[in-house]
Amino acid sequence: MHLKLRLVLIAFAGIAIFLLYITESFLASLIHTKTALPAHVWLPEQSEWHSGMENGKCIPHNVSADALRLIDDLFLFQEPERCQPELFKEVCRLSPRIHAITCDNMCKSYKIGLIREQNGTTHWRRFINSQRAEAFLNRLLANGNHRGFAFVDCFVRQEQTFTQLLLLPPVVEEKRVASDEVPLSINIVFLDSLSRAHFKRMLPESVKALQSLEKSSLVDFRLVQSVKHRTYENVQALFAGKLDFTLNPFGVYDLPPEPLHLEVLFGAYRRRGYHTLWLEDLCWQWEWGLVKDLLALDAELPMADRWRRFQAALERAEVERVDLSLASCHVLKSLNAKDPFGKVPVVCFNGKLGDEYFLDYLHLYHGAMAAKRQPYISFFMSNTAHDPSGLRAKNLDSVLPKFIRSADRLSNTLTILLSDHGNSYGPYPEDTVDGKLELYHPFVFVVIPDQVRARLGPAKMDALRGNQDRLVSFLDLHYTLLSLVDPKPVVPPEHRQFRVNERGLWQPVPEPLHLPGLRGATHQPLVLRSAR
Repeated sequence: MHLKLRLVLIAFAGIAIFLLYITESFLASLIHTKTALPAHVWLPEQSEWHSGMENGKCIPHNVSADALRLIDDLFLFQEPERCQPELFKEVCRLSPRIHAITCDNMCKSYKIGLIREQNGTTHWRRFINSQRAEAFLNRLLANGNHRGFAFVDCFVRQEQTFTQLLLLPPVVEEKRVASDEVPLSINIVFLDSLSRAHFKRMLPESVKALQSLEKSSLVDFRLVQSVKHRTYENVQALFAGKLDFTLNPFGVYDLPPEPLHLEVLFGAYRRRGYHTLWLEDLCWQWEWGLVKDLLALDAELPMADRWRRFQAALERAEVERVDLSLASCHVLKSLNAKDPFGKVPVVCFNGKLGDEYFLDYLHLYHGAMAAKRQPYISFFMSNTAHDPSGLRAKNLDSVLPKFIRSADRLSNTLTILLSDHGNSYGPYPEDTVDGKLELYHPFVFVVIPDQVRARLGPAKMDALRGNQDRLVSFLDLHYTLLSLVDPKPVVPPEHRQFRVNERGLWQPVPEPLHLPGLRGATHQPLVLRSAR
């Protein structure tokens, strides 16, 4: 009798454990689909897809339950190190209304650091009081003998107390443009190593800012694909329209086989009277960034020769200005770092996030250009999301919403917010198929203010909106930008296999090609289009 009772109790316990497991799994499913879903998936997205996608033309990927739990553990319940805005101190400030700089007398003496044009390093000058420091800065402001910034050291009792990074608007050289009407300007902000899904899960305020825009102001290319899983090849496709899958990738620490041919896009714009600006948060004296990608890197040379080599490469690439990029060496040095990758938990300077300085400088640059009615194409590459933990991207959410909303007020400017690929480091991409899939799914958001929509016209706007649910890549975006200034862009024969339009996304691109049973690729991007 006791044995039978024991067996019955064991059976009931087994059933209870099974029911508990089922209930827990069901509740976990509810949590992920009802509560946590906005962090994983932008809710309106699937309903926005064409109905044909559910019938096999393009199969949405559903994130596995194991991957969702890992996402929660790694990202959603963890916080990155952050800057401390309360530590920000300002001794000199720019007044845009009167276009003048004023400095407080809170410091015993001052040192002002500027880029030395002979060798690209920071040169310091000491001033014994605020009046002399202020007069010097206002002369810089008037004559334009600066690179968009000045470091201001404040000394009290002979000891340095803090350093301010003071942004200075550029003095604009007025160029003749090819038409009486000022052409559309292009504003590109490029967030390295941030997938579409990670953008949504880590930057909820930025998502809200995008959703707050009028539907007609935002174009979201939901199926954009990376051409490779690192930056060089994607930027080469964007700027040069170059894409060759037959080449073996070069080593991470090697120089690329050829420079980034920025001159293809930047040169086309400069020939039409545009100004060109490239900003990046990397130190030109170190081994990453534009100095490497333009094949100007040679650490064996004296600093003055390295600087001249870099300047010559910028000229060949049709990069007119790099401005605030040159502050990165000193900023990183203050963090005992040479680059922002890996070892730096967050790039802060005087209490502010590094990206905030760059976005503020873009605001100054765009304003200076608008005041002189000058067209421009500006490009800023942020490496904040290039981080093994995947957490550091959360810091962007403190500065991107303001940028997104202001972009809709740039009346004559098309703004593109994009990434090149997802994060390739850390447990999520290394240990899960879902993370590997994210590696090839970046994002491209285009903000188009009312005036720009009117200038583009209904046909181009309809094509842009129709292409939101088509497989597109940076190659399409290249021709989209090039065709704005080149009346007859040519797609080379080797790129016709990708069904690229000479007008890029201003024309409908072919629908995705249906391959039954295919869900995606884990190690190679796959962009297939039908011949229609």
